Amino acid sequence: MGGGGGGSVVFLDINECASPTRVSCGKLADCQNVEGSYYCTCSPGYALASGARTFKNEGENTCQDVDECQQSPRVCKSHGICSNTLGSYTCLCPPGFVLKPEDPKLCTDVNECTSGRNPCHSSTHCCNKVGSYECRCRPGWKPIPGSPNGPNNTICEDVDECSSGQHRCHMSTVCANTVGSYTCHCRPGWKPKPGVPNNQNITVCEEMPFANWTLPPGINSQTLSRFFAKVQDLGKDFKPDSAKDTIQDPQLALITKVGLALSLVCLLLCILTFLLVRPIQGSRTTIHLHLCICLFVGSAIFLAGIENEGGEVGLRCRLVAGLLHYCFLAAFCWMSLEGLELYFLVVRVFQGQGLRTRWLCLIGYGVPLLIVAVSAASYSQGYGRTTFCWLALSRGFLWSFLGPVIFIVLCNAVIFVTTVWKLAQKFSEINPDMEKLKKTRVLTVTAIAQLFVLGCTWVFGLFLFDPQNWILSYIFTILNCLQGLFLYLLHCLLNRKVREEYQKWACLIAGNKYSEFASSMSNTSHNQTTRALRPSESGM
Repeated sequence: MGGGGGGSVVFLDINECASPTRVSCGKLADCQNVEGSYYCTCSPGYALASGARTFKNEGENTCQDVDECQQSPRVCKSHGICSNTLGSYTCLCPPGFVLKPEDPKLCTDVNECTSGRNPCHSSTHCCNKVGSYECRCRPGWKPIPGSPNGPNNTICEDVDECSSGQHRCHMSTVCANTVGSYTCHCRPGWKPKPGVPNNQNITVCEEMPFANWTLPPGINSQTLSRFFAKVQDLGKDFKPDSAKDTIQDPQLALITKVGLALSLVCLLLCILTFLLVRPIQGSRTTIHLHLCICLFVGSAIFLAGIENEGGEVGLRCRLVAGLLHYCFLAAFCWMSLEGLELYFLVVRVFQGQGLRTRWLCLIGYGVPLLIVAVSAASYSQGYGRTTFCWLALSRGFLWSFLGPVIFIVLCNAVIFVTTVWKLAQKFSEINPDMEKLKKTRVLTVTAIAQLFVLGCTWVFGLFLFDPQNWILSYIFTILNCLQGLFLYLLHCLLNRKVREEYQKWACLIAGNKYSEFASSMSNTSHNQTTRALRPSESGM
């Protein structure tokens, strides 16, 4: 504003950004009027390529989009994903997150477990995680083998803690499986121990007082009193400790491994001998061959896979348990066939031929296969334990092995007694002047050999009720681990025809210069053996 000649002049600012004198700043730009001038700026979300903030006209317009997603600090907050647009940007959220209504730049976690969005199976429970969720088996449940086992599609089944050995029941109690858990209750004839806190999983029991046996009034019998006193003692001695199958004895384990390794070598020698030595071929040799094959395969599987190191009963452990079940049952079946052949040879005195080979194989391999098939079909979970791969104790599944074994052992024991008795009669008939000492020696040697070959040593295993009875444990382990050695001694080294074949093979290997010496030694040994053991050859 100014004045002159007594008048006043008023200056008005021209808005160059408005019509009709509007200045064109170009695309993506806005005109900004100032007093006496103007300038151009890029629209929000755009900027000049030179980095300047203003320009004068359209000719200087280099406005271009600004990528806000590359700026620092990030425009989108935690877990947000920036998406650039022309002149702006958008914040997006990854799966499992949503934008917070009061702050469109912030993503928050979605709780799928409470929102009802989770597809977890009813056998699992939902666990929310940041941006996701997980379906976990409930306590006492496990994923079903073969089912989808991803974090969001797990299907579970109840864990049988009793059969799998995962329970913590005291050895004085009995484990009973329930859905998702288990309970421990006292055995028959036992009661909860006073002063010990008892609940469904922690129970300690004690034996009820055992009533003393007294004869009914008016009956006086010392024989009955002694008999029932023995029964009482047997009932007292049979403690629940026998159910504890995890007792470890390092010395016994070492004896088992060394004995089985030696037995494997001897069994392999037996198999080669029965296959290659022609003078001894026959039905009895066939039985010996298949018996050794079953024992060899079973012992090899036992050494290689009996221990379950992982603690979980898987397919490998169940397969090992099933193979051991079959191999040892087959071995016992061939032992029973050995007893039958011995009966035909000694008791019937060649009145008839033994069973043919096809019937021998059908019985020796078919019967155990049938037993294992029925056992697996009725209770497949009974194969395998958490500590080692063998038959489980639950539901009496172990009797699928013990039952046939007891039957075969008892039958072999009867055959053994009958054979010794008949041999004694025949020795008296053949040579009534045989000296008493020689008769005793021959009978003793025959009895011991018969005992090992027919598996009667397993009788010791049937009386292992008390795990602390280390004497019976060592006797049972040593005798049965060395059964392969006994078979090799009895059927190979003590057989004259086999020894002669061994000498021929030794001469072929060592050379002809030893053949004359070996021949003379063979004749000498044959004459001595014939004189000393001729009476016993009819029984062996």
